[in-house]
Amino acid sequence: MAGVAQDPTLKELIRNRDVIEDLPLNKFYEVLNHAYYFYDDSSFCDILMRSNVINSATDRKYCYNLLAILEKWDHILKIFQAHVPAEKCCEYLNYWVYDKMNGNKYRYKSMKLLYSAWDVINKEKIKSANKCWHKNFNINENEFKKKKGLYVFLELYDTIKRSWDDLSNTSNKPYCDYIKDNFKLYYSMKHEQDICGKFSVYTDELLAFEKKFKDKLSFLSGKCPDSNLNMVFNRSVNETTTSLSNEDEARLQGKDSELAAKGSSAEVEPNQKTLEKTDVLQQLGTDEKYKKLNRNDTKYKYCKYCEDILTLEMDYPGISIFCAKIARNLRDLSDMLNDISHHNDRCSYFVHWLYDELFKMFSNNSEYLHKLDVFNKLLNVGYKINNELREMNCMFTYDPKDSIEVWKEKKHLHDYFKGFDNISCDYSTDVYKCQKHCEYIAHTNELYGKYINGCCTYYYNVDDKWEDNCAGYFECDKKYNPYNLYAKLNCENRGYDKEFKEVKYVPIDAYIKSLTTTSYDNPHLLKLGNSIVPNTQEITHYNLTYDPFYVAILIAFALLGIFLVIFMFYKFTPLGSWYDKRQLRKKIIEYNYHGHMNELSHYDFGQVSAHPKKRLRISYNSA
Repeated sequence: MAGVAQDPTLKELIRNRDVIEDLPLNKFYEVLNHAYYFYDDSSFCDILMRSNVINSATDRKYCYNLLAILEKWDHILKIFQAHVPAEKCCEYLNYWVYDKMNGNKYRYKSMKLLYSAWDVINKEKIKSANKCWHKNFNINENEFKKKKGLYVFLELYDTIKRSWDDLSNTSNKPYCDYIKDNFKLYYSMKHEQDICGKFSVYTDELLAFEKKFKDKLSFLSGKCPDSNLNMVFNRSVNETTTSLSNEDEARLQGKDSELAAKGSSAEVEPNQKTLEKTDVLQQLGTDEKYKKLNRNDTKYKYCKYCEDILTLEMDYPGISIFCAKIARNLRDLSDMLNDISHHNDRCSYFVHWLYDELFKMFSNNSEYLHKLDVFNKLLNVGYKINNELREMNCMFTYDPKDSIEVWKEKKHLHDYFKGFDNISCDYSTDVYKCQKHCEYIAHTNELYGKYINGCCTYYYNVDDKWEDNCAGYFECDKKYNPYNLYAKLNCENRGYDKEFKEVKYVPIDAYIKSLTTTSYDNPHLLKLGNSIVPNTQEITHYNLTYDPFYVAILIAFALLGIFLVIFMFYKFTPLGSWYDKRQLRKKIIEYNYHGHMNELSHYDFGQVSAHPKKRLRISYNSA
């Protein structure tokens, strides 16, 4: 068990392997691993570490190790006093003890017992003034991995810097990558502390990092100008992500330099931008729903879902807060939007809020969103929570073919339908407001006409039935036709002079619809060979096979045919005569049987009457 893992990256950065092995932390681990590997049983530890608990034998071994080390603590300090102060040695011991227990599934209970024993040992057994007290390392393994990772980096930095100084600037990249990875680690731990409430877990490492690097940023920025290291001490926890990281931006540009040069930013039409600023949206009432979903009250409670996101915080400031919002909104959606009765309606607000925020963050590369690691990790947070929620989940999928314009159009339509009943204005009090309402309705009418044929199916002579294929953002009820609002507000006579075309419904015949559906299930009926017209014989076969009427007719004729064949055999073949003779013979036998039985019944057995108590006399002749 080494203090510094033999990381291939470190081997490349510090080419002299002896330098790593000679690090004080590694030397300290080596001394403890060899000098205190063998231990004597101690009745003191046997008393402290109860034998009636799970893993008690292993716990006592930990206690034996610790007791031996603390009793020899003065000797250990003398070994390292030339290069390592006593406080640093105590830090090393704390890390060594936790590393000893790493992988133990009873680690939490074992550590708790060992810390209690540590306190008693120091108070009762150690008389020296140089005492090492335990730190609170009773944390989960992932938290310890981060703590130790940053701690080791701080221990290694000066050694790495000396190797770095000997190289030219052309060899900076591996060093810059390693430095930036650890700055990211610091930044994620800082946000985990602030967002998740882990105020005591990382305090020592974070303070040590800030103390070491606050006055070294100018040097590091000169060595690694593209790493953006300065921002780690400048950005607020509550800042929101607005752009891609440098790495993702460069990677995406490399995939499509032409598109990157042209710019893939999806701009919304100026007309729509203007409309979005009016008070129409406020009147709809949907804005309030989105504001609730965007509240900043996510600290502590939802952190467990966003552990993988925290490491991306440096490249995407505010991404951790946004992740926590996703978790909160999914987990508490019924409370967040408790004024909405139907769960599916609440889900529709969540989905449109989610993608609206995502497109705000990554609008410059909306065509490549699905290729971004951060984007997929955010969606995975939602998928994970949905799996937990099961019946009350809000399923959503991202289609890369849907551009930012498409999502904005869908959100616009969704909000229009949800707030339809709230749209009104009074020309007598506010002419300008009503004109803006008419503009909003006209723009909505364009989108309504664009989507209705793909979202709704209407039938001839059936006004109250339709098929709705876009339940998440479109309503097929004809009352929602924007023309109804346009007429209600009398826009045509109130100064709105632009052309407004009423969207007409295109009903279809239900039978044609059925044939269309059938053609999808049976494409051979739609195209045979090179011919577009179906083969008549194929269609006839299909109709005879699958139409219930024809099936019934075929069965009836089959039964009639069977009866006819039997009748023909009976009347015109020897089989009929044989059957008749057989039946006649059977009747004769039955007649004879019944006749004999009748004769027997006519005998008068009463003539041989006798009193039951008298003896029966039987005469016989002697031989």
